[in-house]
Amino acid sequence: RCLSDWSSDVCSSDLEGLKHDSTVCCDQLTSLPKFVLSRYVGRLGPRKMRELDIALANALELVK
Repeated sequence: RCLSDWSSDVCSSDLEGLKHDSTVCCDQLTSLPKFVLSRYVGRLGPRKMRELDIALANALELVK
């Protein structure tokens, strides 16, 4: 269940390919080296990836 209504957040559930309900907060971006990521948690499908593209554009103010 998604509790966010921010245009820079994307919510996903276990029904969409992740192990747990999750929220991607695109206004809190952090860069990590790949070796820090220790385990695979899942993959977003094409529809959620499109939502993520839009949320990133909103967070980075790339949308007019």
